[in-house]
Amino acid sequence: MIKLTALITLIVASVPAAAQFTMSDADFPSVGTSYQYIGLDTSGINEGMGGSGQTWDFSTASANGINLSLDVITPSSHPEGASFPNATHCYNYSDGIYQFYSISADSMVLEGDISLVNTPIAYQLKPTVYRFPLNLNDIQQDTMSSNYNGGPVGPALRYGDYNTLFDGDGILQLPNGLVYANTNRIVTFALITDSSLVFPAATSKTILTKIEWYEQGIKVPVMYTETREVSAGGSPNTTRSVYYMDTSIVSLDKPSVFNSVKLFPNPVNDKVQLSYELTGQTNALVEVYNMTGNLVRVIEGGNQTAGSYRITINTSDLSRGMYFVRLSSGEFTETRKLVLK
Repeated sequence: MIKLTALITLIVASVPAAAQFTMSDADFPSVGTSYQYIGLDTSGINEGMGGSGQTWDFSTASANGINLSLDVITPSSHPEGASFPNATHCYNYSDGIYQFYSISADSMVLEGDISLVNTPIAYQLKPTVYRFPLNLNDIQQDTMSSNYNGGPVGPALRYGDYNTLFDGDGILQLPNGLVYANTNRIVTFALITDSSLVFPAATSKTILTKIEWYEQGIKVPVMYTETREVSAGGSPNTTRSVYYMDTSIVSLDKPSVFNSVKLFPNPVNDKVQLSYELTGQTNALVEVYNMTGNLVRVIEGGNQTAGSYRITINTSDLSRGMYFVRLSSGEFTETRKLVLK
């Protein structure tokens, strides 16, 4: 916590005291909306400095072929939604991440997450992510804790610190040629420990750094970068991803042909199972990409009728780290993160 506080203090010390627009709960998405993001090659990406009147130029960045969607759904529509009774929004990312929030006129609180083994992590000590109104230089520091079902490792404990900083405003230039001239930048630092209460050795520590750019009038980040450093008994494993919003598709009303897409186990050593349900007949294709967007595995599912399916993906020859498994058929695509340990 000492190092994190020092870092935030250093950033704030360099930030002039003027902001382009004040953020409120109205600047975050409503339930029922859907957004698409385009992945970028992380090499050469530099988030730049904080401060007022900055220019963040990513116009020359290259797409890596890994896209992501964000659907904001009612918490009750998730099978584990009852575990988060105070949540008003569920952020459903197509890489398998679910986050539950309660959003009101004065704050945004993280109620919990879904674990890698699809069990709910409902926070007993809930971190407040933002307090509204949110202005330049505002810092929110809070703690989190949860006793939850860790699946194979039994009862588990999650605890840590969650910190957000409104550190800059200015102009954002994206690879699709768009220039956003009224952008706020939010930085999130989280230090998270997950520990089995049965197997003390099964402990992992995560350092999360997420930087998001918000344009006035658009209720989700128009771009974000995310870096995760995970230590689980060995050398830290660091993954980084960068996405910007695809403005050609803002809201998706057409349901996907794929339902209940899951990867298990995850993390994995040598083989992973991809399971899914089809609502109709289609040709299914499974592709595995590494973090730089290179295609490392292709599995032709062939013509499949409506029903449930399970595909085994051999990963024994792949290096450890993060990958993306993409299940597609024509215009329908579902992507999930896969961690090889």
